[in-house]
Amino acid sequence: MSKRPPKPTMMVNYYEKLYKIFMTSGSILYHAAAWSKYYAILRTFGKPDEELARVAGFVLISALSVPFLSEGLDEGDDTKGKHARLTTLLGLNKMPTRASLLSDALARNVLKLSPQPLLELYDLLEVQFDPLNLCAAASTILDQIVQNSDFAIYLPHLRQIILSRLLSQLSQVYSSMSISHLLELVKPLNLRLSPDHPEQYNQENVEAFIMSTAKRGELLVRINHSLGSLVFVDNALASGAVIGPLAVQPSPGRVVKSRLGHIADCLHKVVKSLDDSPERASADLKSIYLAVQSEK
Repeated sequence: MSKRPPKPTMMVNYYEKLYKIFMTSGSILYHAAAWSKYYAILRTFGKPDEELARVAGFVLISALSVPFLSEGLDEGDDTKGKHARLTTLLGLNKMPTRASLLSDALARNVLKLSPQPLLELYDLLEVQFDPLNLCAAASTILDQIVQNSDFAIYLPHLRQIILSRLLSQLSQVYSSMSISHLLELVKPLNLRLSPDHPEQYNQENVEAFIMSTAKRGELLVRINHSLGSLVFVDNALASGAVIGPLAVQPSPGRVVKSRLGHIADCLHKVVKSLDDSPERASADLKSIYLAVQSEK
């Protein structure tokens, strides 16, 4: 058997077939990983920006379509073996995740080459925090994205990602919410679907989605049908539930830590600003002192 490395053109064809196979089989995680590898090899060919921009769009939208909770958290030996084989098939050292795929995309300048609607979707899902307007804003962006027919296959995955992100953000600012209010927030995602469409986010489908996320440990949440409300549990020990390592709902400790970290960062910037210009600070204090003295 030859030990010579395969030619780049052969690897391009290889990953092109892989991303098609993984999409057909429903493995969006490995589909996105194959697109990432495909793009990485194309960059070494010195392809024109138009071609790289086209591929960059697929790299970004496929990575954004990957569920927040990795598929590889199942502890079964069969599942571990399956993911190990697929990871090896892609030529990776470890199993890909949504975070690692987006990190690679940033490192390879994918965002600079991607279409504007995809950049807006990335910013909405990964940067902004606006749960009350999330679905409405996302619906507008999706309308622009699906104008490219090649991106339409990602729409069902993106709708689930948006709903998952909505629940994550709501859990950080609400302890409870009426189901009717939640359905109003989700309503914009149904605009392009007929009322009897099976993927319509009606109360039955939304509740089923919430329960599936709770079962996987992504969210600590209860549905109180007698009150018609959704209760976000902020104490994992009290509920007897365990938040998964890649849960979309941050633990209370993580929320407090992030808030304190933000305050510490702001204070550090203030102190640094003062330290960088002691003369100016002294002059400002002197002018204030003189102004006070003149008022006496």
